[in-house]
Amino acid sequence: MIDSVIHRFNVREYYRLAEIGVLKPDEKVELLNGQVFDCGPISPLYAAVKRQLSQPFFDLPEKACIVSVSNPVRLDDYSEVQPDVMLVKYRADYYSTRHPEPQDVYVLMEVVDESLDFNREQKLPA
Repeated sequence: MIDSVIHRFNVREYYRLAEIGVLKPDEKVELLNGQVFDCGPISPLYAAVKRQLSQPFFDLPEKACIVSVSNPVRLDDYSEVQPDVMLVKYRADYYSTRHPEPQDVYVLMEVVDESLDFNREQKLPA
């Protein structure tokens, strides 16, 4: 008898899934611990809270940090998530050659409503 094993995708394979069309361009998904998760629809309240939360940071001096809204952060070889708001270290290229990594992040914020349990169980480090 063969034991079942869950295949974990690494970030390179995750991007390949998008390249070949398995993941559609308009799908909002995240890679977390090698598993691809669909992100639910964005309610008006959720969007409003995210806008309200991020707005003050746009008044910071440009080179103090970069405000990143709903953009990826590569946590490791098996996780690349899209937090709602991040403040990352300033780079003149605005991370055009790679996504920010944990050492680049000053602040990371996630707005949650119905996904609170999932975020606590899956995204928070133990």
